[in-house]
Amino acid sequence: MSGVSISFRERLKGGLNWIWEKWTSFNGDSGRLYDIHEDAVRHYNEEHAEKPETERQKNQAWDQVFISKIQEVDTLAFIGTGAVLHEDPQRRIDRAAVFISDAINNRDIYHNTDDDSVNWYWIYNHRIIRSATLLIILIHLCLAIFEPPYAVVHISINKLALWELAIIVYLCIRMGIWMGVYGMDNFKTNKWKILKVILLVVTFVETAFCVVYPQTFRITRIVRPFFMAEHVSALRGRITLIFKTIRKIPEFFLLMILNVLFFTLMAYTLFRNNAEDPYFKDIFESFLSIFILQTTANYPDVTIPAVKMNPINSIFFITFLAIQLYFIFNLNIATVFNVYQEERQAKNLSDYVRKRVAMTAAFRTLDQDHTGYINVESFIDLFLCVRPLSNPEKAKRKFAAEDPNKTGKIDLAAFYMVCDGVLKKTESVASAAPIERVGLLKKMQSPKIKKLTKSKLFRIVSLLITIANCGFVVFQIATENFSDSTQWSDYLEIFFVLPIVGEVLLRFIGDGPLHFFKKGWNIYDIVTVNVCVISLILEWTSVTSLKSSAVVAAIRLMRLMQFFRYFAVSRRLRIIASTFINVVPTGLIQFTIVLLWYYSYGIIGMHLFGDKLVRGNPLLKGTDYDMLNFYEVSGYSNVLIMLQTQYHLTVVNNWHVTMKGAIAVTNRWACVYFIIFWLLTIIILMNLVVATVLDVFAQQLKQTGEQLAKITGLHEENEVVDDDLLSADSSSDDEYDVPVEQPGRTVTDDIEQGNLNMNAEVKV
Repeated sequence: MSGVSISFRERLKGGLNWIWEKWTSFNGDSGRLYDIHEDAVRHYNEEHAEKPETERQKNQAWDQVFISKIQEVDTLAFIGTGAVLHEDPQRRIDRAAVFISDAINNRDIYHNTDDDSVNWYWIYNHRIIRSATLLIILIHLCLAIFEPPYAVVHISINKLALWELAIIVYLCIRMGIWMGVYGMDNFKTNKWKILKVILLVVTFVETAFCVVYPQTFRITRIVRPFFMAEHVSALRGRITLIFKTIRKIPEFFLLMILNVLFFTLMAYTLFRNNAEDPYFKDIFESFLSIFILQTTANYPDVTIPAVKMNPINSIFFITFLAIQLYFIFNLNIATVFNVYQEERQAKNLSDYVRKRVAMTAAFRTLDQDHTGYINVESFIDLFLCVRPLSNPEKAKRKFAAEDPNKTGKIDLAAFYMVCDGVLKKTESVASAAPIERVGLLKKMQSPKIKKLTKSKLFRIVSLLITIANCGFVVFQIATENFSDSTQWSDYLEIFFVLPIVGEVLLRFIGDGPLHFFKKGWNIYDIVTVNVCVISLILEWTSVTSLKSSAVVAAIRLMRLMQFFRYFAVSRRLRIIASTFINVVPTGLIQFTIVLLWYYSYGIIGMHLFGDKLVRGNPLLKGTDYDMLNFYEVSGYSNVLIMLQTQYHLTVVNNWHVTMKGAIAVTNRWACVYFIIFWLLTIIILMNLVVATVLDVFAQQLKQTGEQLAKITGLHEENEVVDDDLLSADSSSDDEYDVPVEQPGRTVTDDIEQGNLNMNAEVKV
């Protein structure tokens, strides 16, 4: 178990000289892996023109493709540089763990695998090292807070330059280690790494120059977010998707701009002779007015002079907004969504292939005798190397789940399924709980009460109780003093709380304690019931100190949590809740990209307008920017105000006030800065957020439909459908219903026969 026995310090003893020796070396067999990667994608697309119905069928089809393809390839092609036929078992385990780590973290699988490379691989990708690197990059970004001339807190330029120089040197060292592990050939084909080296060199030169000759203008501040994006793989993938989206929708940009120009010329022709109309007095003002109009920020102000001259002129503005806002913009959302789906599916396909190639490399590394099997001891050592904080018993259970005949060995297909569980950090249903507990769990359930709680009538009654109770809480808060509630209100509160307590008790008895607490919505209900009971106690208690208005008010506000209980009884809203939960990780990535974009593009704005959009500038006198006092809320005087300004421009409410203020203090070309920001932020980034939500919702809806069709087929005799099977955050009620009299039964059999929750499937 090399991954466990070799310490971090021992790995570090390999020596820095190895880095320089490895710069020009690369695993020649990796090219063959890449060929199989591409060939498998092409083969799958040809053989599976009709997509499988379920995700599991797709995975099985993929596994068949891989198993058939790898038979044509020499075993050593998957092991890599430094492999030998009969090597030390600990080294073999450590080498296989590298490939599994690649699959888990979706890393590049084409790297050197000799002993030194493996040691430096673990150092480079160590969790502490990566976290420290992320922290250093964040510090690098935060230097802008202290950098003159737009500093929030002033620090000397020399000190800041030395700090940045140290950060750049650290990033250069990491880049050197990467090139030693992955080789020069891989570097030549990696655009992100090439660009990183170029930016590191440029930043290093500029920073070193700044140490000798202090200066405030630093162009490399703009590229600092790149190091964050390059370090986090999720950000890299998302940014790549953004660039691919931009590349595929030039026709939309052309259509949008042509429509704006067309209506600009029409507006200038129609309204230029109106002396009372300041919006269309020349071509430039006409273009700005029409461009702003499509964002509705100046509507209806821009229409007033024209409509005042002739009411029929309103048709012009209505027509433009109907075409631009409701047709072209919605067409853009549809286009971005379509491109996003295509690219996401292509990436998922590529990632699936990459993971399977990495798993195959690990399997072939462990199977050096070419038997086509690996034993349980090798898998346990591999598992503990990948998950050092786990225990051997968990590894044995995972292995046993794919070895129903207890042969003590598994083939490649079974190894895929076991590794999928490791990738998801989940445990298969068959291995999650001992079968001896099934009988006890069955006795703790009441099938009749469970059938009642799953009925449609029970759900409707629960919904009505929830709505009534929430309405009563709103009425209490709106009409009563928190410390002085009337007696009839207290009795009415009991009337509303007791049915909720009874409903939760019925579900607790029907599901049994273990199954009940495995469902997220049930835990939420328990919290809600406790809040209601505590509220009653505080209302009826004789202890004056417990009846303070602040405490009772807080408890009553917490009772508003019952509004969300509607998600627990409504299947459709549960899909929406699941969509929200599933979209959060991607949403956080998108949010980070937006912040990095704000930072990078805002630095440009600080250099252009930082010392101009300030109070006291005579050029701003009489402008809307000055009269609305935008100085503290929209400007570029420091990083914090700049980020606030970028968000203000994203919301687009009165964004043109800032743009026209910038034009007043510079020239008309300043509008280009704001127009580019609006196009890239609103048309691309924000629409990608919409596309993400739509895509996740569509997937969730499809998955729920498949589960519902499967479950209703199984239960159509008694017409009972367990809604918890459709919940994204819970497991099936039949999760442990594995028949004891069938010792050869596998998880796959149960899933195919519908006895297990589809959420228990392993999906890549």
